[in-house]
Amino acid sequence: MSEARSSLSGMFTLTDVLAILAIVLSTASLAWQVFAHVLNGSRLRLGTKWAWDPVRDIEGIVIIARNVGRLPARISEVGIEVDLKGSYAPLPLLVPPPVYSPGSMPIEIPPEGEVSWMVSNASLAGLSARCPDAGQWRALVRLGSGKIVYSPRGIAAPALPGTP
Repeated sequence: MSEARSSLSGMFTLTDVLAILAIVLSTASLAWQVFAHVLNGSRLRLGTKWAWDPVRDIEGIVIIARNVGRLPARISEVGIEVDLKGSYAPLPLLVPPPVYSPGSMPIEIPPEGEVSWMVSNASLAGLSARCPDAGQWRALVRLGSGKIVYSPRGIAAPALPGTP
């Protein structure tokens, strides 16, 4: 009888190992499905840089939106938020008129596509006059779904002509 019992306990160990392996594999499979679902949609990356347009002889901020996802992204608004003493100003957006724009809103960006807007220093001077305590600015876009995407880093508010 003890021989039967020892062989039976070995079977339970094998069953336990197989059950644990099944749980690990099913958890990994579920995690991959969630990850693949997230990657399947549109994902927007937003960047900003100072630039000069030699054709128009205009200097300002260029807001660049890149769609790194697998589906098109629809942008309904582009704007700049102002950092007032450590916290960004709440919406509504401070949207200076862009010098150039790829078209009227909403704009659809195809997968792996990119679109950019330029906001001139003259518009930014008006923004600085309305918010003289601004430490930094950050760009943002509002997607068609209502989600807001922010630029990862702010741009230091420059000392523009006509501003303190």
